[in-house]
Amino acid sequence: MNTIDAHDITLMATLLADGIKAAEVAEKFEITIKDVLAAVYPDLPAPGLYVKRLNRGQAITGEFGIEKRCPKCTDFHPATAEFWHHCHKNTDGFHWWCKACECERKPRAKRATNQTTHREISL
Repeated sequence: MNTIDAHDITLMATLLADGIKAAEVAEKFEITIKDVLAAVYPDLPAPGLYVKRLNRGQAITGEFGIEKRCPKCTDFHPATAEFWHHCHKNTDGFHWWCKACECERKPRAKRATNQTTHREISL
């Protein structure tokens, strides 16, 4: 299939939302997985990266779009700024850990830093 029209994109999005794997959708439309992701999710910053994550089980496609797995809590969350802090260093633009895990980590890290600094000053 050479061209993908709006009807095809709608159909692909429906199939992905119904839980059909991106690889199966790509096979049905005779295109690559990267092309499926780029067509259905045009705002996705790095479709190739998410193809790798889908293959490794670090991302899934669902009713909320592409969902990224947090390595800390192992939950899947939509790959949006609502669930992930921005990080310009990462290819997808989001931090490694979800916002909930990152917010839990920051106070502990700050306390540890303050305790270390306090000990150094009192010596």
